[in-house]
Amino acid sequence: MNIVIFDEHPAILDSITSFFSTLENFHILGKFSNKPDVLRFLKHNKPNLIITEFLCDDELGFGWICQLRKLSPNAYII
Repeated sequence: MNIVIFDEHPAILDSITSFFSTLENFHILGKFSNKPDVLRFLKHNKPNLIITEFLCDDELGFGWICQLRKLSPNAYII
């Protein structure tokens, strides 16, 4: 399963990345700490799973989830 990981906090991002890098059937396509980089990446890459922070820039991420869904309509989003 191909994964993209997004979190604005480096410690969280590194922890999630470390966990999934130990699992055999998971491949990390990219890890990001800012929204524009994730969106740019998703225009050209289609992960099976997107792990994302929900509270970004001090606002709830419903709009963020919609943006992710438009670029990766078949991906699971956690």
